[in-house]
Formats: sequence, C-alpha cells, structure tokens
Amino acid sequence: MIGCNYCLFKIMKEKADREGKVVKLLNSSITMGSFEVFIVPRGTKLNQIKKWCKPSEKLPNGDENWQKYHKAWMMEISKKCCCGD
Repeated sequence: MIGCNYCLFKIMKEKADREGKVVKLLNSSITMGSFEVFIVPRGTKLNQIKKWCKPSEKLPNGDENWQKYHKAWMMEISKKCCCGD
C-alpha cells in the first residue's frame, strides 16, 4: 500500500523541499473539496497556475506547464495519518 493522502502529501512536500520547490494546492473543479496538487519552483504564484490550461477535449493532457508541474489529484487531505485505520 502506498499510504493515505496525508502521508502522500507529506512525501510530496519533503521531496519538493529537497529540490528547492514548493507544493501548491488548487481547488479542483472535478469534485467539491478536492485539490489539484502542483510541485512548482519557489515564487510561483497561484494566479500563474490558474492560467495554465487544464486537460480538456482540445488538450487531453493540459498545456505544457500543467503536464510538467501537476503531480496529483486528491479528494481530501486529512489533518493526520489514516494509514492505521
């Protein structure tokens, strides 16, 4: 098993930090309460990310930036580990 979203998100944040990057969350339009997870260079603003073209019929994988920086879609990220539940 890979782990719960809390643990996966923690791993993503640690990896981003080691690489000199940051994790940014953007509310997803897929389901209320879900997030698109991006690992981006430090200094990248959420407004920049919002302008990137997400996957659509015309661009099934999104634009170049979406493909490069989008790492996950998460339904929810709990406040603590749920792996033992």
